[in-house]
Amino acid sequence: MVAAKSNSIMKAVLSLIWPLFVLPYFLVKYLYKGLLGWWLDPWLLEKDQKQLLRDVLDCMPFLASNGIAVKGKPFPRRFDYSSVLLDLENIRVRVARGRGELAVSLSPQSSLLDWYDLGIVLEALGSGLYEHEIPLDMREFDKALEINWKTIQTEFSESRYSEFKDVLSQIRRDQQRATREAEWQLAKHLGHLRR
Repeated sequence: MVAAKSNSIMKAVLSLIWPLFVLPYFLVKYLYKGLLGWWLDPWLLEKDQKQLLRDVLDCMPFLASNGIAVKGKPFPRRFDYSSVLLDLENIRVRVARGRGELAVSLSPQSSLLDWYDLGIVLEALGSGLYEHEIPLDMREFDKALEINWKTIQTEFSESRYSEFKDVLSQIRRDQQRATREAEWQLAKHLGHLRR
């Protein structure tokens, strides 16, 4: 009885004070977009991308010596993420960094809309590298690319890609299924803790 009453009081208080927080949020958001966002965001993105390219050239010698930086459709900007694209023969490599994360994705030149995380590609190759450990820094990603490059290049070739794409898609589906199952188990466990 007491919990229900305090819950209804809390709802009433929140319904009264939420406009005090929402109005300033929208004012700041739209003032920023109108006054600063149109020029500041693209400038910051370009600055971050140039820094990332310098870091890739410094820390990823295999990519730096074999790849050519290209301008392309940028990776969608979210939070502080930036990305660079490099072409290595028949493969385009995307290195993205932000919020303490680093990701390397690969796409065949013949199908630039198909992007696959390097971990999925390595798993599809059965290389055994990083099956249980994800590379944490640029040097480890670079080393994994260098060790497996010839095989990656062969599998992304136009003659082999359609078969390899099926394997990559299956691994991606399996990972998504495992993630959903883990999330469900976690939600189920947290639900039991609340009771």
